[in-house]
Amino acid sequence: MTYTKIRLSLFFCYHILMPSVFNLFSTIKTQSTQSKGVKQSAISITGSLIASGFAAISLMLLSRALQPTSFGQFSTAFALTLILVRLNDLGLSVATSKLIPNATNESRSALSSYILRYRLALSGLILVLGIIISQFLPNFLLQDNSSLILISFIVCFATAFFEHFQFILQADHRFKLAAVLNASQGLLKLLFSLPAVILILQGTLSPATLITPIFLIYMLSPVIPVILLWLIKPGFLPVNLKLPTTLDKTQQKRLKQQLFSLIKHAALGIVAAGIIENVDILFVQGFLDDYQAGLLGGVTRIALLFYIVGYSLGNVLNPRVAKYKQYSDLVTFWKKAWLILAGCVLGFVLLMFAVEPLIFFTIGQEYLQAANSLRVLLGAGFITIALMPFIAFFYSFEQSWYFSLSGVLQLLIVILGNIWLVPIMGIEGSAWVRLASRGVLLILTIFLVRHQLGKMKTAQREQII
Repeated sequence: MTYTKIRLSLFFCYHILMPSVFNLFSTIKTQSTQSKGVKQSAISITGSLIASGFAAISLMLLSRALQPTSFGQFSTAFALTLILVRLNDLGLSVATSKLIPNATNESRSALSSYILRYRLALSGLILVLGIIISQFLPNFLLQDNSSLILISFIVCFATAFFEHFQFILQADHRFKLAAVLNASQGLLKLLFSLPAVILILQGTLSPATLITPIFLIYMLSPVIPVILLWLIKPGFLPVNLKLPTTLDKTQQKRLKQQLFSLIKHAALGIVAAGIIENVDILFVQGFLDDYQAGLLGGVTRIALLFYIVGYSLGNVLNPRVAKYKQYSDLVTFWKKAWLILAGCVLGFVLLMFAVEPLIFFTIGQEYLQAANSLRVLLGAGFITIALMPFIAFFYSFEQSWYFSLSGVLQLLIVILGNIWLVPIMGIEGSAWVRLASRGVLLILTIFLVRHQLGKMKTAQREQII
């Protein structure tokens, strides 16, 4: 019976999901000849969709093989790791997207060096923190498999450094290489997951025995293609801790001031985003049990595809919009942002009719009771995609406080909402909290962008007069 379910998952991915994705790619490619930005967006989103497609297939197979209880442990450790990855970021990704595209070659090299140094230092601090926290955190989380907590602190560097080089490559407009790296790490996740799935299905080893090695290998996969590329073609990646000798101390100080001026606002937003996206599973596992965490983790993995599309779109738009300084350029982009929002509304409505089949043919019928939660999470996913173009405006505006404001606002909604609703409504309450946080941020962001554009229009009129 289990083999039949696995075949159904593979059949769905190969005959239904993948053809639809490749048809979408073909359409985008055909229509992208008129715009460099569309081409770059298509390349980045294609790489992310291929990577997330491979990762989704591996998680579908793992969710079926592990079943909700064991998959709940995997999902909890996975969520904890992603929060730690945001701590390793601490706003450095925003600085990469905003500062590097507009910098000279020397300044670009120096900024890349500073950011890589800070990443390494943060990785060391997180490891020390993990050794301390792992002594008492099992009293509240993952009591049945406490080793996953320390492993989460150790392996978070793999995803953090993969994301670092993704942002660097995209800031340099090397979107094809970034897409190849992204797709490669997704494929490795699938290839490394298959042996474990086979061992469980054959009854050779139990899910409980394989949880730890599965999680360890899965989370180390992203850094492998980065290391291989660096070893084979060292010049392809900016792995250099040395500063350019042509920069004097005054220039170095100025670059540091620019960097810290930005990340002091962006850090809170980035860390808050990591907590917002992943803390719900931690609350469910802590308040309820591994089984409920597994249900939420399963449907969240389905909705994750839409979050990845949104963030990939943002990674392309942010450095491009950072160069827009003219009111006319921003107004043109404002109109395009509304077209993306309209497309998200249409996509959400159409997908609502396919929620149950989507669960059945992917993660399995054991997760069907979480169908209502998936509907809500899909709504949050489409809002995330619609939100990205509007957030991109703040890479052009000199208003870094937006990232702090948005982070604090969402963090308050998610923390207080989960504390209130998870004990009452279970995993569905957690899904509604995520939707509410995204919806509030979308409304606030549109209002702030419109207000700023209005101020720019008024200033332009006064200059003409």
